Amino acid sequence: MIVLNKRPDFLFSDQSSDLSMDEFDMAVHYIDRIKSILDLQEQVLSEQKADPKIVLPDNNWSKSKGQAFELDGTITNMYTSFDLIMRKDFDIIKKLRLYAQGFSGYQLATWSPAYCRPWIREKLPENIDFFIKMLVGLPDESVHSYLKFVAKAPKKLLLSPPAKFGEIGWVIDDVIVNMDTVVYLERMCLMHENNVLDAALSSAKGRPVKILEIGGGYGGLAYNLVRQFGNCRYVMVDLPESVLFPAIYLSVLKPDLENSMIDRFEPFTLDESAGFTFVPNFLIDQLHVGDEKFDLVINTLSFSEMSELQIDHYGKLVSSLLSETGIFFEQNQGSKINGTDKTLLESIFSKYFSKMTYGNSKILDSIHAQGQPRIWEL
Repeated sequence: MIVLNKRPDFLFSDQSSDLSMDEFDMAVHYIDRIKSILDLQEQVLSEQKADPKIVLPDNNWSKSKGQAFELDGTITNMYTSFDLIMRKDFDIIKKLRLYAQGFSGYQLATWSPAYCRPWIREKLPENIDFFIKMLVGLPDESVHSYLKFVAKAPKKLLLSPPAKFGEIGWVIDDVIVNMDTVVYLERMCLMHENNVLDAALSSAKGRPVKILEIGGGYGGLAYNLVRQFGNCRYVMVDLPESVLFPAIYLSVLKPDLENSMIDRFEPFTLDESAGFTFVPNFLIDQLHVGDEKFDLVINTLSFSEMSELQIDHYGKLVSSLLSETGIFFEQNQGSKINGTDKTLLESIFSKYFSKMTYGNSKILDSIHAQGQPRIWEL
C-alpha cells in the first residue's frame, strides 16, 4: 500500500463553489421544469394513466419515512433537501453537494455518515467551512481506501469529482478524496474488472454508447462514466424530486453536451448525440428506443429500497430496453429468500434475463459492503 509522505491539503467548500449567473439560471430553469413535472404527475395519476404503486416512492423513499434521528421528532429525508433546492437560493445551489446526503449516505457538511447526524433542513451558514475545519481531523478512512486503489487500480479509473458545487475533501495527486469519491471508484473498478465497460463499448459498435441509470443519485457515477467513455447518451431515471439534483449538477458541469429533461406524457425518443437525458420515473414507459437499445443499464442500491411490484416493473422494463449484446449491472443489498438460494431481486430478474454472473474484484478488499454486484444478460 502507498503511504503518504506528508499530510495532504484539504479542499473546503468556499474553494469549490464558484457559480456564474448563467449556471445559476440553468439551475433555476430545471427547478421550474420540475415544478411543472410534479403538476403533470398529479394529473397523470388522477387520470389513472400510471399506477401509483409503481411510480410513487415506497419503502425507504416514502415521504412519510424519516431517514435521520431528530430530537424534535420531525420527519426529515431526501424531500427535505429537495425543498431547500426549490427555494432557488443562490448560496444553496452553489454548494449543492453539501445537500446531497440523501443519495450518497454521507453528510459532507459534517464530514460523517449521514445516519450519525440530524438532516440538513435549513440553509447552511456562510461560515460552514469554519465548522468543517473543526471536524475533519486526520486523513480518514476515505484516504486509506483511496491509497489502496492507487496501488492496484488502472490510472484511468482514478477520476476526481470536480471542484464545483462545494465539493470538499483531501487532495491527493489532484484527486478530491472523500467517502463519495471512494464509493464511485468502487463502482468503476467493479465494472472495469468484470468487463462491463468494455462490453458496453463493444455493444455500441462505434456509435455513442447508450447508458441508462435508474436511481443515479446526484450524478457522481454518471459524471465519471461520461468522462470514461467520452461519447455517450446517458439517460437518468429517478423520482421527479430526485432527478432535479443530477439535472443541475451534470448540466452545469457539461454545458457543451446536448442535455434535456423529459416533461411531457407522450412517446419520446433519444437524441442521437452525446449528452444527458433526465427522465422523471413516471415518464420512462413513454420511451421508444427503436433498434438501437441500451448498451449498459445500471442500478446501485436503490432497487433494494423499492417494493416487490416496483422491482418487477423495472426488471421487465430493463429487459425490453437492453440491447441483445448489452449488460445490466446492478449492486444491491438483499438476503436469501427462505428455502431458496436466491434473493428477491435474483428471483424476480431471473424471469427476464437468461444469464446472471456475480461480480468479483482483485482490486477491492471487500465488494459486499454496498451489496452483491451482479451482471445480467438477455
